[in-house]
Amino acid sequence: MMETIISSLISAIVAALIAALTTIFVERRKEKNRKSEQQEQNSKYAFENRPEYKIVDYKDYTSRTGYGIKQKCDIDIFMTSIVDVEVQDRVEAFYCEKDFNQSEWCCVIYTFQNVGKTDVSVTDIICNHKRTYVIFQSDFASGYLSHKCLNYSESSDKKVRVGETITIKICYHKDHIIRSAISANLSIGLVDSNGQCWKQSLFAPHNKIYDSFRVPYGRYHSDLRTDDAEECFKDPYKW
Repeated sequence: MMETIISSLISAIVAALIAALTTIFVERRKEKNRKSEQQEQNSKYAFENRPEYKIVDYKDYTSRTGYGIKQKCDIDIFMTSIVDVEVQDRVEAFYCEKDFNQSEWCCVIYTFQNVGKTDVSVTDIICNHKRTYVIFQSDFASGYLSHKCLNYSESSDKKVRVGETITIKICYHKDHIIRSAISANLSIGLVDSNGQCWKQSLFAPHNKIYDSFRVPYGRYHSDLRTDDAEECFKDPYKW
């Protein structure tokens, strides 16, 4: 009799424990699904309300040396190729010195309008092919030449509200205009007013830009720096 009571009690405890564990599992699964659905909704909302730049004016002076070089723009960069690198205590980059002669520069000038639904707090122009090309702020390009530095981005903290515009000038040496028909050499990076990061592929020096897409915060800011490229120059297998 006592054994039957103990057996029934143990069975009841085990059944109650199984029921409790099952309830916990089901509730956690529901909570996970709710969070997943909420994240999906947040991502969808962010995408639908993302910032996006559209080219509303484009001036191509690549065949007219010196034209537009003095025009003031919100971002003003010079783009050139890496000739060679040496890895010592740091990575030293070498460039063609004649390319830095500003009297022989040509340029393209873009005016972008924010046609998205969110204000832009920071605009970056980013070099995509870090093994091959660099970009420098035009006024200080010669300093990078003498210091043998790498640089892959330039920035403007001008707030570009929905409907407003920003100007970007890209300079080249007249005999060394960097073009690519296959992939975009540059990207326009956008940090919106919510702190979310976006990129748009820019096919400079052509009048062509792709739609904006979201980029993880860490990846975006890594693309702005030279760290990853320096590691790859030190260990080419990482390219």
